[in-house]
Amino acid sequence: MNPGQIMTDSDSMVKTTQDTVDTAAFEQQILANLRRFDLLALLRLLYQNDYQRVWFKSHDSLVSEARVIQRIEFDPEFVLITLNIGLLSAQSPLPDYFMKMRDTLMDKQTEFTQFIGYFDHVLIQHLIYGIYPQLNRSCFGHWPSYQLNTLLLTNVTTIRTLQLIFSAVYPEYQVKCSKNPHQHCQILGEHFLGNIELGCSYRLGDIGYSNKKGIMVWLDKCHDAISFEQINQRHEQHILPLLTRCSLWLDVRVRGVLKPLSIADTPLGYHRLQTTSEQGWMKLFYGQTFNLGVEDDCAGVPTDC
Repeated sequence: MNPGQIMTDSDSMVKTTQDTVDTAAFEQQILANLRRFDLLALLRLLYQNDYQRVWFKSHDSLVSEARVIQRIEFDPEFVLITLNIGLLSAQSPLPDYFMKMRDTLMDKQTEFTQFIGYFDHVLIQHLIYGIYPQLNRSCFGHWPSYQLNTLLLTNVTTIRTLQLIFSAVYPEYQVKCSKNPHQHCQILGEHFLGNIELGCSYRLGDIGYSNKKGIMVWLDKCHDAISFEQINQRHEQHILPLLTRCSLWLDVRVRGVLKPLSIADTPLGYHRLQTTSEQGWMKLFYGQTFNLGVEDDCAGVPTDC
């Protein structure tokens, strides 16, 4: 046998053994902390660690329990989670004669429990999917996309919705949103009309003006020092992706205290935004939000657009 193949097989066996040990330790840690788990947190943890086959079962008891999760069992093929809800629990929706039938049929009690257990799993699974729809991958394959589409149905261009979004992204600031109507300028395209009698060419094109409805957002009075890079990063990661499908002229301005700036690892002290310009504020974003915010076409044009 090739020595290289022997080393490869040995490495594979060592890796498999290590994975088995890690899996066993992971399962033991879950069992030890089962009482502290919320159902959603437990299911997320299992799905994240490739435990895709999860079976639900109700706890056969006549006494109400103080917790939802009763126990969990790990099998090589699936994971069995016993809950204190379902058809065989103390809050069972089944009529009493089903329970009496189970008690009288002592010789077929196992078959009866397995028969009820199939429907029990389906009902509990649909109940969990109804409470936590993000777990239902058959209906919501890409949950972030569904959340974005649902949020867009609320009309994110309104002042009320933008107030809630900016307040959630920048909890350190006081957010003020207001209407900001302004005149937008646009450089028109050139059109060649041909030669005229004097032998010169003539073109049609100039700066056009149109009234745009916009919204101004003020981030004012920061409680803690935050770097401008962090403020801009939050804006690009959380604000612009929500507004990229909407045509909105947005003006975001920041007023507060930034973290110490540094050049070549030399701190320059606190950089107050009130002293950066005559107006006492710094512009975070100004432009059209469609396609991640297109900058103003009249940049550098000496006019009040």
